[in-house]
Amino acid sequence: MHHDEERRSKLLKLAIRTVIVTALLSQLLLQIGGSPRDELLDFTEQLEQLDHPLVFEDGLPPFISSAGVYAPESIVFGIGFSLSGILFILLAYEMAVCNSLKLSRHESSSLHIWSNNLGMIVGMFTGASLIIISWTPMHTQLIAHVALALQIFYGGMIWASLATISRSRIDSEKKFKNIPINVLRWSLIAITFTSLQLSAAAVANHSLNLAAAFEWLLFFSQVGVLASFHTLFDSTHSSEEE
Repeated sequence: MHHDEERRSKLLKLAIRTVIVTALLSQLLLQIGGSPRDELLDFTEQLEQLDHPLVFEDGLPPFISSAGVYAPESIVFGIGFSLSGILFILLAYEMAVCNSLKLSRHESSSLHIWSNNLGMIVGMFTGASLIIISWTPMHTQLIAHVALALQIFYGGMIWASLATISRSRIDSEKKFKNIPINVLRWSLIAITFTSLQLSAAAVANHSLNLAAAFEWLLFFSQVGVLASFHTLFDSTHSSEEE
C-alpha cells in the first residue's frame, strides 16, 4: 500500500514540475526571442464571424499560449504540455483509485463517491484537452485554441472542486500552516475563477498585459490546488486515516 502511495506521490510531483517548467521555460524563450515576436499581429481574419477585430500592436503579450507560436519555445510548449497532459490523465485516475479505497473505509456519502468518480472523468478530459492545445497554436487556430483553453481552465476548476468535495470529510482536520486544507483549496479555486473572469475583462478592454498577469495568477492557483492533494498520497496521513 505504501509503495503504491509513494509511486502516486512521485507522479503528482512530476506532473506539477513538468507543467511549471514548461510554462516558465517556454515563456522565457518567448521573452528573449526578439523579432518577429515583437511585431504587430492581426488576428481579425480569424474572427470574421464574430465581427470583432483583434490586433496585438506590440507583438505577442506574455500569455502562456503565446509561447506556442514561434520556435524554439513552441517546441518546448508542445512537448512539455503534451507530457503534462498525459501525466494529468494518469494522475486523475490514480487519485480517484486511491481516494476510492480511502472512502470505502469511512462513512462516506453518495456525494463523496459520486464526486470522486466524476472528478476522475473531468480530470482525464482536462489532461486530454491540454495535449490537444499543445499542438493548436493560437496564431493559426485562435477559436479552437481559446475553446480548448477554457476547457482546461474550467475543467481544472471542476476537477479540483469535485476532488475537494470527495475529500471534505477525510481532510476536515488537516491543515497547511494552520490553515484548514479544505479552506485553502476552496480559496485557491475561488482565486482561479476570479482570475479567469478578470483576465477576460482585461482582454475586452484591450489591457493584454494585465490579462496575461491574471492568467498567470490563475495558472499558479490551479497548480497550488493540485499540490494540496499530496495529503491523498501521504503515508503518514494514510496511517491516520486507517
